[in-house]
Amino acid sequence: MTDNLTRLRTTLEQLHQELDKVESTDPEIQALLTSAVADIQEKINRQEGRASDDDGSIADRLTAVARHYEESHPTLSGIVGSIIDALSRMGI
Repeated sequence: MTDNLTRLRTTLEQLHQELDKVESTDPEIQALLTSAVADIQEKINRQEGRASDDDGSIADRLTAVARHYEESHPTLSGIVGSIIDALSRMGI
C-alpha cells in the first residue's frame, strides 16, 4: 500500500473517531459525508490511482461537510480538509 493510501486510511479512522463525538448533525450533511466516505472507501479498496468522471463530486461533498462543521467542530472540519488534501495528492 502506498504512503498516500496509508495516510488516507489513518485520516478516515480519525474522522470516524471525531464523528463519534458529535452529538447531533444535520441529516443532509450526514448523508453527504456518509456518501463521500463510502466512495473513498471503495476507491481505497480497489486501490485505484486513476480518477474517474464522478470523482470531483467526492471533493465537493467533503468541502460542503468541512464548511458546515468549520465553526462548531473545527477538529472534524480539519480532518475532512486533510482527507480532501490526501485525495488531491492521489489524483482522486
